[in-house]
Amino acid sequence: MKNNFKVSAIIPIYNRANDIHVTLNSLLNQSIKFYEIIAVDDGSDDNTVNIIKEFVNIYKEIKLIETNNFETDGRIIARNIGARMATGDLLAFIESDCELNRDWLKNILIGFQNGYEAALDRRRSYYPKTFIGKMEDHFLDMRLTHNYKPYVAWVISKSIFMKLGLYDEGVLGFEDVEFGHRLMSSGYKIYFSQDSIMYHMGEPHTFKQAFKRNFWFGSHIIPYLKKIGFRRNKKYYLKAFIFIFSPFLLIWPLIFLALIFLLYLYIFQGDLRKGIKLKYLFIHPIYYLIVNEYAHYLGLIYSLIFCKAPLSARTNDAQYK
Repeated sequence: MKNNFKVSAIIPIYNRANDIHVTLNSLLNQSIKFYEIIAVDDGSDDNTVNIIKEFVNIYKEIKLIETNNFETDGRIIARNIGARMATGDLLAFIESDCELNRDWLKNILIGFQNGYEAALDRRRSYYPKTFIGKMEDHFLDMRLTHNYKPYVAWVISKSIFMKLGLYDEGVLGFEDVEFGHRLMSSGYKIYFSQDSIMYHMGEPHTFKQAFKRNFWFGSHIIPYLKKIGFRRNKKYYLKAFIFIFSPFLLIWPLIFLALIFLLYLYIFQGDLRKGIKLKYLFIHPIYYLIVNEYAHYLGLIYSLIFCKAPLSARTNDAQYK
């Protein structure tokens, strides 16, 4: 395959001394090489920067940018800084705790060769070992089939990214979804590269990690909802109403149990239709109700009561560890 594109990989990093070598090596070992790899460190206070500098001394395509956004979560800021500094035609936003399969970039570029302006890869868990981790990985993989219609993009034409105004630094946790709205509403197409696999270390492996993750997203969603407006997300408000007010039905236990049963059946039939494995079929709907739906809306309630989201780590999924 002839590569007609210069691709800049951008990695926002904070305290990844244990993981960053895996990520960088997977980028360096691609069957089609990245034009440049820009590591944007957001004030790490472990050995991360020293490890990256060792790579910089060996590989000329790796560049290190050091910044300190102590007053905010710098993940989005780091991505935007990397985008401005990039000299490639395409921007590939990479997590700092992941491993890409060898043909990740090769398969991504198929979309751009066919006229797409953006692309999305296929996400998997990084060596899941627990029952929860394996179930999360299976459900994630089950959703991302060849029929999947992407609404976010992690590889984007630089000219289009700059034209649309970069990531919105005010919608932490939802910057990809918000940018996806802008991208698609402007008429651009997103290519789903199902053979480009990113194995993500930040996916949850325990009930606690999954609950904490979805609580975090729920507590950070209000700025995003304010920006996109009510009409563009009516379904979210309906679900929020159901899950926030359903506990009040406990005064009528039978009605509450009937509602939970209906919600269970709704998730169950969706899992069955997608082809979930039998060993997860009956457990996953209950798990999903608790750690996805109720955890998310508890986070929303928290942010409404305290008028703020809980403190978070500055990049990626470190808060879930």
